[in-house]
Amino acid sequence: MKTLLAALLLVGGLAQLAPAAAQTRPRSAKRPAAAKAPEKVYSADEVTPCSFDVLTATELIQSRAVYPADFLKTDPHGEVHVEFVVDASGKAREAGVRQQLGYAPAPAAATAAVLAAIQGLPRLQPALREGKPVAVRMGLTIRYPNPPPSKMYTAGLGRVYAYAEQMPQLLTGGGGTAIVMAIQQHLEYPAAARAAGIAGRVYVRFVVGADGKVRDAQVMQGIGHGCDEAALAAVRQLPEFRPGRQNGCPVAVAYTAPLVFGM
Repeated sequence: MKTLLAALLLVGGLAQLAPAAAQTRPRSAKRPAAAKAPEKVYSADEVTPCSFDVLTATELIQSRAVYPADFLKTDPHGEVHVEFVVDASGKAREAGVRQQLGYAPAPAAATAAVLAAIQGLPRLQPALREGKPVAVRMGLTIRYPNPPPSKMYTAGLGRVYAYAEQMPQLLTGGGGTAIVMAIQQHLEYPAAARAAGIAGRVYVRFVVGADGKVRDAQVMQGIGHGCDEAALAAVRQLPEFRPGRQNGCPVAVAYTAPLVFGM
């Protein structure tokens, strides 16, 4: 009887201890760090206009694209329209082809060469938003085959183009003819040159900057007798321009104007 009573007491004690044991849990593992939010990608319209080096990117891709020899034997010429992201560190990623209305798809050999060139790009200058680097989605037009090396412009934002997709224009329009006429209106025929019967053309080169302002005027071919200086003075009186554009970005473009004296 005593043995049975002892056994019952032991079982009862264990039953009272069981719930307490069940409530004892191992120390919880450390919570994983919250996942980093994906980098926001802006459109070109949402960042500082052309703060990213879109021009250098275009030229780097064109110069680095390697096309198969058999493809080049067909004398191909055309464009590959691409889109990719340049992140806040300047690295290119997510390259793909974008279809343009009215354009036939580029040959597979051209597309593959251009996409490979994008993947191998060095770090670029990132876009800026409120003064801080951000990711931007670029859409570029890449021409093939590559321009000859001698015709490639030096990479960098400070370059001056000899020709741009959209050439500089006066705010009133009119193209190159209007530009020459605007200079001629301010052209003063020096009295000494007139008296000496000096006549001819003075060719003046000047740069229309990405800000639309005229700078760096110089005489490329003159006739002397004060006409060269008069030509430069007339160019410097030009008003502000609508700047030239390459791939949608305002760029500096050089322009040469023939100015007539006494003809």
